Amino acid sequence: MNKITKIIIGIIVIALVVIVWLNMSSNKFVGNTIKIGVLTPLTGSVAEYGNNVKQGILLATKEINNANGINGKKIELFFEDSKCDSTEAVNSFNKLVNIDGAGIILGTVCSSETLAIAPLANEKKVIVVSAAASSPQITNAGDYIFRVYPSDDYEAGVAASTIFSKFQKNKVSVLYLNNDYGVALRDAFRKKFTALGGKILNEEGYVQGATDFRTQLLKVKDQKPDVIYMISYPVDGGLAIKQAKQLVIKAIYFGTSGLKGNDFISNGGISTEGFVLASPIESSSTKTDTFTKNYETEFGVKPGIASDRAYDSVYVIKAAFIEAKNITDIKNNLYKINQFDGASGGISFDSNGDLANIKYSLFDIKNSKFVKY
Repeated sequence: MNKITKIIIGIIVIALVVIVWLNMSSNKFVGNTIKIGVLTPLTGSVAEYGNNVKQGILLATKEINNANGINGKKIELFFEDSKCDSTEAVNSFNKLVNIDGAGIILGTVCSSETLAIAPLANEKKVIVVSAAASSPQITNAGDYIFRVYPSDDYEAGVAASTIFSKFQKNKVSVLYLNNDYGVALRDAFRKKFTALGGKILNEEGYVQGATDFRTQLLKVKDQKPDVIYMISYPVDGGLAIKQAKQLVIKAIYFGTSGLKGNDFISNGGISTEGFVLASPIESSSTKTDTFTKNYETEFGVKPGIASDRAYDSVYVIKAAFIEAKNITDIKNNLYKINQFDGASGGISFDSNGDLANIKYSLFDIKNSKFVKY
């Protein structure tokens, strides 16, 4: 065998190895199970939401596996606690993908963690379906990023029009969580409220994990706003409104859908009475009723916020596997999802992987419960 022949054979062998590697990397589901990573905050300030998400995913997975899985393959779940922290999220993503072999990531709640892993997901061709991340920035986070929760761009418009037109108030102070979620929603609200003719008196931010908001609240009190718009997570939001009432700040307190959790009421106590927020309309259908019944049977409690959306995220993935040969096919099929009958309502993805045609309702707190306003 001469030198040229050896070189040609070597090139052929290398080419074959590359072809096999590319085929395997484009199809992450060649094994006996479908490995799905769940990246969600199980501890920390939004653990309530993360555990709701975990249980929704567990229920859907149990149902699917009991019904012969996806294309005859069982779903295998791998859980990581993101703690609603960008660094933790990236580390957990790498473990789920590089060690556990997950080709799909479900469960992200916080916008900051979703945005942190988005570049990696697009680079590695890993599908991410967020259960609750809402920052408008996620709209342009990449081709492999989807969410079954609406963008805050919608919510900001609802909040602005409600305060300005329904409540007929035009002077607002904003208390916001200074992270990707809070800043994006603050900016979207400012744009929409001022376009209506409203005035933002001041915007006071605080760091994630804060427990003392008196410095910011005293600045708010000095401005004498008609409305205080709160962009917070449940734990810090509850503490903030309690301190605001202690400082006798008289105003309408209006908040985001992110505050529609039991931790907000438990941390704020009586101070949360009368608090108003905008949240996506809750679905009412046979599918929703069945989900609620099965959830209560499985976990002994009623579904919490994002439980239904996390549950639906597993089922839209199952739907996307139909006639799919690899991860690219699954991703492309997700964009074709239109009015999927989910526990959270009809699900349709637009060209950015966002939900289309979302409607909101107003809720307030009476007797320590969220009720329709």
